[in-house]
Amino acid sequence: MLIEEVIRRVDRCALNPFLCRTEDGRQFYVKGLNTNYTGLINEWICYRLARLLSLPVPEAELLEIPRELYSSHPNFDWRRDLSVYPLFGSQAIPNASPIAHAAVHGVDSALQLKVFIFDYWIQNEDRTLTSHGGNPNLLINTVSNDIFIIDHNLAFDSTYSVEDSRRNHIFSSALREQPVDLIVQDTFKEKLAQVIAHWPTIVNSIPPTWIEGLEGRSEQHINNIEDVLLRFNNDAFWGALA
Repeated sequence: MLIEEVIRRVDRCALNPFLCRTEDGRQFYVKGLNTNYTGLINEWICYRLARLLSLPVPEAELLEIPRELYSSHPNFDWRRDLSVYPLFGSQAIPNASPIAHAAVHGVDSALQLKVFIFDYWIQNEDRTLTSHGGNPNLLINTVSNDIFIIDHNLAFDSTYSVEDSRRNHIFSSALREQPVDLIVQDTFKEKLAQVIAHWPTIVNSIPPTWIEGLEGRSEQHINNIEDVLLRFNNDAFWGALA
């Protein structure tokens, strides 16, 4: 899908994504080299996994910026970050803003647990929020109160700590209030098994240019991700949540 307009750069986000309008009139938050090729691959894989788990994630698209629009932009840094083909776009959610700590208790408890286990599964520590602040990477529609999980470029973190997540994750309280017993484990194991069955399709959907961008490290990166995702088959994976 083509980008028709680069509206602005978003300063309040760590990676400063671009707000763009596409040819069908929708708006997307767009990432390119500002997140690097590893981050783009992580974003795409996590988006596909979240959708298969029916988690609330904004629709994503692989986007292309026309050469004339790209080359005519006066800002060199913008041109550099938009030079990737394709770009990763996460659809903008109307009436959405980062969730406040006071609003967390209003999120359905079952959904809280599902998001926590998802982040634990993908080794994502980048969804934190306590009374002292944090980086929730979670939007709430201020009209409908629907939530949306965003920003998975830092997933599959080899330094991930479940202990830190139990302290700082935005939905860490869900784990304390809803023990992950054998019934819960069996339910989630079945869901994750159904999702991981799509792994070959997900890998094949990664843009070849992103793979090439890793310069020979792509196979190792993809294999490492697969190893992370297959941990749910081990008792130790669930034991850490007990």
